[in-house]
Amino acid sequence: MIKVAVYGTLREGFPNHALLHKSTLIGEATVPGRMHDLGPFPAVCLHEKGTVKVELYEVDEETLELLDRLEGHPTLYQRVDVMTSEGPAFMYVMSEDELLDSPSIPSGDWADKKAA
Repeated sequence: MIKVAVYGTLREGFPNHALLHKSTLIGEATVPGRMHDLGPFPAVCLHEKGTVKVELYEVDEETLELLDRLEGHPTLYQRVDVMTSEGPAFMYVMSEDELLDSPSIPSGDWADKKAA
């Protein structure tokens, strides 16, 4: 199985979570980086200071391919290896240059935007 860290619309309670229906939730974790608000969805830059709240899942190859398509990998988001507080995983991120004009979410938790 493949570990994937999700932080936005793929998290439980958000619109794209159904894509993870065959996956196993490992638990919550954090990743160093800064979350940005792109309107209907977030993006994370790993080269900025901050902490991002994620959910870790074990996914199969088929689900990983679905996630790649959803995230527009490799043109919109890039799937990269990250070190979470619970160990290594894949995560979808954007480069700092792509996020220059977008507001950040200081808490690093996409649920904070949903609650606002």
